[in-house]
Amino acid sequence: MTLVKFKDSEILFSYSTPVAGRNLDIDYLPFENGLFKTEEKFSAATTKHINKYFRQEFDMNGKDIQEVAQEDIEDMFYKVCLGKYKEYKEVPHGLKD
Repeated sequence: MTLVKFKDSEILFSYSTPVAGRNLDIDYLPFENGLFKTEEKFSAATTKHINKYFRQEFDMNGKDIQEVAQEDIEDMFYKVCLGKYKEYKEVPHGLKD
């Protein structure tokens, strides 16, 4: 499990997949406390990573966190990390879909 922090957000990765996080930018994924997790079910280990993250970072039960589409989490990651990556006509060097 890896936590990547940015200015107004953070994204939890389980293995190489972004699966949960916090976003304080109310224009994108505007949820209470900015907390979110994927609605997609991955492995038992990923569920443990998500629950551990919310318990340790926010003293909250992962079951109480708003679920969002996996695609929305991936889009948010691209937005905050790579700007408008998906809108570029050319993929930046070293990045692939």
